[in-house]
Amino acid sequence: ESCHGPRSKHVENASRDLALDDAKAQSAVCLQCHEGGSRFTWKGGPHQSNDVGCSSCHYVMANRSERALLAKDTVSGTCYECHSEVRADMNKMSHHPVREGRLDCASCHNAHGATTSLLTKNTLNETCYSCHTDKRGPFVWEHAPARESCATCHTPHGSSNRNLLTSKDPFLCLSCHSYGGHINLPRYNRVSNPYGSGCSNCHISTHGSNHPSGAKLTR
Repeated sequence: ESCHGPRSKHVENASRDLALDDAKAQSAVCLQCHEGGSRFTWKGGPHQSNDVGCSSCHYVMANRSERALLAKDTVSGTCYECHSEVRADMNKMSHHPVREGRLDCASCHNAHGATTSLLTKNTLNETCYSCHTDKRGPFVWEHAPARESCATCHTPHGSSNRNLLTSKDPFLCLSCHSYGGHINLPRYNRVSNPYGSGCSNCHISTHGSNHPSGAKLTR
C-alpha cells in the first residue's frame, strides 16, 4: 500500500491497474523514501526531463541483480538498454575497462544527479582525475587543451585509436600545431607506422611538465 495505494481501491475495482503509467508519478512514489543521498538532485536532471522513471532502471518485484534491484544483472547492462551507442564504443579496440569488470558506468556517472552529463564530479576533468591523478598537475609547463578539457583529445567510452584518442596521434596534434619551421608534417611523424607515436615520440609530457627544461613538453 505504501507504493500502490489503499487495498480498498483494488477491492472496489479489481480490474483497476494499480501501477502508475506516468514515469514522473512512478518516481514520486519511490522518492517518498529514496529522495536523499545521490538522488538529491534527481528533480530537473536529464533522466527525469526525458521521462525516464525509477522503474526504467530498477525492478522492485524480483532480485535480478546483486545490488540496487537493477532491471539487468549489471549497472552497465542496465544503462546499455538505452545507451546503445555507448555499448558500441565500449566494444572498440581502446576502451575503459568496463567489459573487463574493473569499472562500470556508475564509476563516472551518477544516474540520479543533475550535473553536466550526469558526472560524479562537478567537471569532466575532475571526474577523470579520480583515477588519473598524475594528469591533474599543477604543472610548471601546462598543455592548455589538457587543462581545459580531457575531451579535447580523448573520447571517454571507446575509440578505434589507442589511448582513447579522438583521432590518430600525429593528426590530433597537427589539428592545432600545423605551422612551418618544424618537422611537424605527417611524413616525419611516422603516420604510416601503426606503432609510431608521432609528435609524442619527442613531446612525451603531453599533459604537462614540471621539468625546468620542459617548456616544449619534451621532458
